[in-house]
Amino acid sequence: MIKKFKYILILIMSGLWGIPFGMSQTWLPMDKGIDRHDGTIVRKIVVDPISDKLYAIGTFVEDGNTVIMRGVAQWKDQHWDSVGLGSEGNAAKLGMTMYKDTLYVYGNFYDNNVNFSLGKWNSVYWDTLTNSPPEAWAFAQKDGILYMGGTYDFFTGDSSYIIHTYDGSHFTGQIPYCFVGDGGYVNALAFYKDTLYLGGYYDLFSCKGFSSLSKWDGNDLQRLSPEFANHGADCNIWCMLEYQGELYIGGYFQQLHGYAGDYIMKWNGNSFSAVGSGMNGRVRCMKVYNNKLYVGGDFTTAGGVASNCLAMWDGNNWNSITTDTFDVLAGATPSVDAIEVYHDSLIIGGYFRSINGDTACRRVAKYNAALTGIEKRNTNNLMRIFPNPASNQITIEFASSANSILEITNIFGQTMYAETIKGISGKQSKNIDLSAFSEGVYFVRLKSEKECVSAKFIKS
Repeated sequence: MIKKFKYILILIMSGLWGIPFGMSQTWLPMDKGIDRHDGTIVRKIVVDPISDKLYAIGTFVEDGNTVIMRGVAQWKDQHWDSVGLGSEGNAAKLGMTMYKDTLYVYGNFYDNNVNFSLGKWNSVYWDTLTNSPPEAWAFAQKDGILYMGGTYDFFTGDSSYIIHTYDGSHFTGQIPYCFVGDGGYVNALAFYKDTLYLGGYYDLFSCKGFSSLSKWDGNDLQRLSPEFANHGADCNIWCMLEYQGELYIGGYFQQLHGYAGDYIMKWNGNSFSAVGSGMNGRVRCMKVYNNKLYVGGDFTTAGGVASNCLAMWDGNNWNSITTDTFDVLAGATPSVDAIEVYHDSLIIGGYFRSINGDTACRRVAKYNAALTGIEKRNTNNLMRIFPNPASNQITIEFASSANSILEITNIFGQTMYAETIKGISGKQSKNIDLSAFSEGVYFVRLKSEKECVSAKFIKS
């Protein structure tokens, strides 16, 4: 009787697993989120593939458990933790990138008794970087060289160059600053067809007769199109990346001012074109994964489809990911400022105090499905698990023509089993001993470079 009751309870919990504790059905909290203070934002998230760590930066000072983190956090053992002493104070803008297996962060550091802006994490404390640029918000890499851009202002002497390069040892100024006035800033850098593209604020590169967006041929800046010369504050580029052979550009701009799209457009090397019917609000970040483009910002529709702050473009159509409510202070606008993929899950960061009232999803949250679930793929013919529920052993039948990783995780994301599977034509099967597994719900994933299929089972 007790055994039967436990089995029923497990089935109930399995059915409820798609609904996280709290009120949000689409999003799972990552511990208790980041920072209880109003107004703080997660600006960017990156993954270190070598250490398998997730890093976040923003204007926060602590996590949801009031652990002091000061602007830089790492996801460790299912909790957020500090990274050294972090970045003291709330820098107006922040930048972060992985370069040569090392984390670089721009902020306002005070570590090892030295105050500096650009820090290099050596796993113990933040290292200073001699002759580094005063500010670095945007990053791009090519042929082992790190390119970085930020603010520049001739009057205050912040920088004599628009772009700096770094080879791991030395910084070199590129593109001499030439505008005598209020200056500007670079928000986004991206390489496309071996050319570096620069995007930023409206008076960027005014000295050369154009603003907001240009390209660098290694010698000088070049204008892409006439509309970027005239509209000033009507065009502000926030992010750029290559997708399906074209350069996608997101930010604040609209067709009514002569641009190809509303808040997002693409460039094929010769001309701009719209991405569907675009958004109804600013695009702040983009991420390509599994040949899909994920876009975040402060919009509520994408291609006319209701999609709060987050949407997916499949190369032809916009797809809604969520219509959940991102809660903020009265009068404020919610936004997704950062997108990353970690363990096949979509992780977002930005400005939101809760999602559908779930305050554990503050500033950062995890999509409640593998990304293959977003694509609505039918995996019934690709993976079968039996018996299910199981007691001491399961058999997994699957088909994979590519080398893959077979992985079992528990509901907390902890890996319980992992094995490399050699790809062959036809079906394969694997018997796995569950005697050391606790009772509960588990997830099986078969991952290759091209796809990821998943299923779940119950250990009773």
